[in-house]
Amino acid sequence: MSFNLRRLDLNLLTVFEAVYEERSQQKASERLYMSQPAISNAISRLRTLIDDRLFYGNKTIQTTQKADELYPQIHQALSLIRNELLGKDTFQPANTRRNFTIAISYASGFLLGSPIFQKIEGQAPDASLTIRTIDPHDEIPKLLRDQRIDLAVSHRDFEDPLIVSELCLQFEMVAVVRKDHPRIRAAPMRSMLDEEYYVLVHDFSYPTNASELRDLMELSRKRMRIEVPNALMLPVILEESDLVALIPRAHADMMAKRYAVEIFPLPIPKVFSHANLIWHRAYENDPGLRWFRDTCIEAFSDIRLRLKTIYPELCA
Repeated sequence: MSFNLRRLDLNLLTVFEAVYEERSQQKASERLYMSQPAISNAISRLRTLIDDRLFYGNKTIQTTQKADELYPQIHQALSLIRNELLGKDTFQPANTRRNFTIAISYASGFLLGSPIFQKIEGQAPDASLTIRTIDPHDEIPKLLRDQRIDLAVSHRDFEDPLIVSELCLQFEMVAVVRKDHPRIRAAPMRSMLDEEYYVLVHDFSYPTNASELRDLMELSRKRMRIEVPNALMLPVILEESDLVALIPRAHADMMAKRYAVEIFPLPIPKVFSHANLIWHRAYENDPGLRWFRDTCIEAFSDIRLRLKTIYPELCA
């Protein structure tokens, strides 16, 4: 900010933060125990100081680009005051009733959802967990910045300097077919896969730099007979057809325990893709979110350890 800080009432920043997060002056006034005229007056003063309208709209407040740029910095500064200077780092998992939100694709949710919940329930029995899907993935940075989600799991890498990531899982793609498939009864050769038709899972359409895997994924798209949005629909379709699916091995193993499907390696050198746990740098010192993040990391570490005992080649 280019203005003299002596002109700035720091209370204006708490009002800005509340209006930005609530997207409503009324909700911000209830949250801060201030009247709506006082909220409006504070926003008006801040607009003058910053020389930007910051918010617009009536029923649903929209934010300007300047407000979006300022919010992470203001929130981080206020969090520093709350957590460090005022010593309000009093989050206790056993006592919290907080709801935590993580965005995971349906496919990864199939694998990760229960382990995350089990970890949370063991330490914070009164907390609740919301798992929401991600589509499109490009929305993740904004969802994290706006605090509509606390964390995300994604196979994408983001260039946003405020987005922080840590390895969650590595996985190998395999072929899955129904038991007693009329043609595929052992590890298939490429010529066999060229003749088959496929069920494509939208959640498993990972980008890859490995040319041979990329060619196989492109083949599955060209010879696709049905596309489904997520892995939950896949087992029944495979059981009742001769279609082939190319999916991560860890997901395939979970399906094979419950459905009449078989798993075969692909006729290419092994390629391991990754998924990352992602969060926003502005909130990484929030005590509750820090606990939630560490809890998820612990759950993912347990999964990686279990997968490593099954597949030693998964080194991470």
